Amino acid sequence: MDDFDAAVKRVRSLKATVVEEPHVNPAPQHREMWLRDPDGYVVVIASPDGKGIVTRPVHVRLAVSADLDAVARQFHALWPDGSLAKHEEEARAILAGSPPSSMPLVVFVAEVNRQVVGFIEVGLRSHADGCDGRQPGLRRGLVRRAGA
Repeated sequence: MDDFDAAVKRVRSLKATVVEEPHVNPAPQHREMWLRDPDGYVVVIASPDGKGIVTRPVHVRLAVSADLDAVARQFHALWPDGSLAKHEEEARAILAGSPPSSMPLVVFVAEVNRQVVGFIEVGLRSHADGCDGRQPGLRRGLVRRAGA
């Protein structure tokens, strides 16, 4: 798409459901915006590759309760089978230090210009196939908008 900014303006004028605000996808280095169509599918509009190169410092920190909305939305974007309300409930418990499991679990967020652009969950699991009995580490998550 040659005129990404015009497309974003049109999306906003149509009041489309935005899943991810405009951001730079670091792999192809293009700008993209994620939308949900009327049938529930995620549609991505993107600028040509290489047209979104932006270098901004990324700050990683432990998530706090003020990050609840951003973390819940990141969870929902990565795991869309669960409702946003369910992800908010899970994120609230984790950020309060009471994760849904008995094992330790924390969330770190990545920020660019004080905007949460990604997350990673870090914790322990009670077991994992092929491990020797010690509690294996767990990490899951995704920096979704590293160039934002």
